[in-house]
Amino acid sequence: MAQKVRVARFLMSAALALPLALFGAPVSAGEIGAFLTMPTPRVDWKTGFGFHAALISLPFLQAGGEFARMNGEDPLTSIETYTAQVELNPPSLKVSPFIGIGVGAYRQKFGTSSDWGSVNAVFGGVRVPIGVARLRAEFRKVGLSGTPRVNVDKRFSLGVSFRF
Repeated sequence: MAQKVRVARFLMSAALALPLALFGAPVSAGEIGAFLTMPTPRVDWKTGFGFHAALISLPFLQAGGEFARMNGEDPLTSIETYTAQVELNPPSLKVSPFIGIGVGAYRQKFGTSSDWGSVNAVFGGVRVPIGVARLRAEFRKVGLSGTPRVNVDKRFSLGVSFRF
């Protein structure tokens, strides 16, 4: 009986340690950054800004979130997006291309009213090292649920990020 308990404990320990060994060890630094963004259609939107953070960073994969805010040409209109995202990038390249997908929520304000909906995104870009920072250029195809008052369909962003 004691032998069976020891074997069961060993198997449970191995089952718990295996994911940590596979996914825990290669985790390196995360990334934080800020950016300016230019949404389209340009007739409806001004330049916006945003922040991103990658909290899980494997050699080829990052996972994190992004916040972006854009004001409309109409001073009463604005939109904020809150996106959870994952991106794939090849490891150990100086100039590092990346592609990714994201899902989340958006809040569009029009005067004193606001509407919430879901957002999905497909994006790609490149990171270029500049000293301790990285220049990040990104193109993002955005899909908003429902019928937003003013649509956003694409965004080009340029920013700076830091690894930690």
